[in-house]
Amino acid sequence: VLYELLTGQLPFPLRGRSLHELEEVVLREEPAPPSSVSDANRVLRDDVDAIVLKALRKEPDRRYASAAAMLDDIDRFRDGRPLLARPDSATYRMRKFVGRHRLGVAASAAIIALIAGAGIREASLRTRAEAEASKARAVEDYLVSVFDVADPFAPPSLRSGDVTARALLDRGAARVDSVLVGHAENQAELRTVFGRVYSNLGLFDEAAAQQRRSLAERRALYGP
Repeated sequence: VLYELLTGQLPFPLRGRSLHELEEVVLREEPAPPSSVSDANRVLRDDVDAIVLKALRKEPDRRYASAAAMLDDIDRFRDGRPLLARPDSATYRMRKFVGRHRLGVAASAAIIALIAGAGIREASLRTRAEAEASKARAVEDYLVSVFDVADPFAPPSLRSGDVTARALLDRGAARVDSVLVGHAENQAELRTVFGRVYSNLGLFDEAAAQQRRSLAERRALYGP
């Protein structure tokens, strides 16, 4: 029934076959994955295929033990949690975790990318040590200004009840100008990172604004 709901057709071609042929088809033939016979491939691929095909296994011990077990896997799919129908692995669990926490992971990746980029430049451009040290201090002040709302030991006047990843992302984007004054290169790089994060979240107006500012700053720094 789930297969037919998803694809609009039965998992086995049954029309025009004798009872003996029908028995052979059901017992011997493997159904095609739903994603291979439906236009909604992106939605059905992987997890949904795994649920449906597990329910249609020939061997009883490889199928779901009950309707409740199948419903549990469907709920797992809807919640973005790992499925019982799929082989367990660290990579799979990590992918599901990222899927459930896209905003937080994206914001964290943006900060990591910024710090890693600053570290690489520091190592490769030793002759600009003083300039890079100044940039590092500016970035440190910037990160502190963004994340001080999450410090439980900060004075009450500096704490905020809204410390979601989206709130921190907006706060970080808003403070690029005020905290990183005189560090145009860092500002341009940060705006590029924030633009990508906003775009990945489907917030295209915010993404476009960040990328336009980054482009203008890079043109001012390096020319057309």
